[in-house]
Amino acid sequence: MTIQAHGDRNGIVEAVEIYRPLDRATRVVYDGISIFGDYADAVKLELARRLRLEVINDGSTVVAPDAFLALGKSLSESGYFDSVVVAAPGYYDEIALPPEPEFPATPPRESQMDGQEDLF
Repeated sequence: MTIQAHGDRNGIVEAVEIYRPLDRATRVVYDGISIFGDYADAVKLELARRLRLEVINDGSTVVAPDAFLALGKSLSESGYFDSVVVAAPGYYDEIALPPEPEFPATPPRESQMDGQEDLF
């Protein structure tokens, strides 16, 4: 198993990333859920029953910001998560989610509402 720490400039550890163990004897468990022992879809389903989840990067990353967890899958599509990050509070506050589309808030003219004038 590989563990990597992420820190800030002051050397304070803000997050720890754990990679999938090569042996099946090593288990990484969150609230009874085997993070690397179960298929990613099953892990995601169980986490969603307990936590708010954000699915980003076309589904390759699942973040549970309230629990300070992020799970990642590689593009190899093994069906399992390849890593989990456990972070300090606030670490996921600025998740790069796609912006919501903006629509103009211009109300239609009265004649448009009656269908008497083309909208375009």
